[in-house]
Amino acid sequence: MPPGKGLNTRPARLLVELGKLGVISETAPRYFHGRAAAEGHSVSAGSFDPIRGVPVSAKALAVLSPVFRAGAHPGAFWYDFYDDWALAPDINALHRLHAARSYASMRRGANQGVLVTCNSPYMAGRVGLDGAHVVPNGVDDALADHSPAGDDATRLLLLGKFFDGRTDWDLILRIAAATDFDEIVVGHPGDSESMGRVLDRLHQKFGERLVIRDWIDSSDLATFAGPRTVALVPHVVSDYTLSQDLMKVYQLQGHGIRVICPRLLWPTHLSARYAYLVDFGADYSRLLTEWIDSPTIDEEWRQAFIADNSWASRARAVVQRMEALR
Repeated sequence: MPPGKGLNTRPARLLVELGKLGVISETAPRYFHGRAAAEGHSVSAGSFDPIRGVPVSAKALAVLSPVFRAGAHPGAFWYDFYDDWALAPDINALHRLHAARSYASMRRGANQGVLVTCNSPYMAGRVGLDGAHVVPNGVDDALADHSPAGDDATRLLLLGKFFDGRTDWDLILRIAAATDFDEIVVGHPGDSESMGRVLDRLHQKFGERLVIRDWIDSSDLATFAGPRTVALVPHVVSDYTLSQDLMKVYQLQGHGIRVICPRLLWPTHLSARYAYLVDFGADYSRLLTEWIDSPTIDEEWRQAFIADNSWASRARAVVQRMEALR
């Protein structure tokens, strides 16, 4: 967690909630890898081999990145593994190598006597553990106050980040062509050439009905959340995306927005009641239009979803595992 980065990441959200529970001190050092400048209680551990930048004397370490090589520090108490960094196309080759070595070390027994949690069943299997170690991603419970405020337009939301190796560019175009949306909203499109070509194609079809925003925060998202607003998670199905527990799904459904998602990537512990799960090569035109017009997420369900899947509840699950380990 380099200083200055946003708080909408799994490590950041867990640390915030664990801080509220008094498990992690506000003044405890936060070691990070990368090139950012250190500030406050954040301490740069460098990029080449970050675990060497953590003092040997450090105790009760929470290791929230596999780039800090698993099993290499005697003070490690809790490891959390999310997404398969060894396969991540947006992570540099050296850090992918450190991640692969961390997972291999866990499989060889570095998990003995320490707490290990993972975000998905895939990641649990990746480090040689079972589903009992899975603590899924979550949603900010503050979303309970962000009531859906969008109009009745048929609207497709696409929220970044988009990049080659994870984004299914063809799926975006096929879903956009499946019905005559009143509006397509793209948030944080990025600057990849592939996304640029997709935006050009969308503009040709939708003209001014294509809305591009550099950023859409929670308050903005609530203003788009109408009864016929749906969002697409346009990921390719691969080992990398299977390793993820889609944070956008929690964010979108917490806003009362129904989600279109590849079937194999849907988090299986979540209800698919308000999801449209797509299969490779399927024809979406008639069924998708009917689904958009079907009943939307009601407020009681939305509030229950947030309460059941809040980051606060995930932090409490981690604490329960910590206490069981004592």
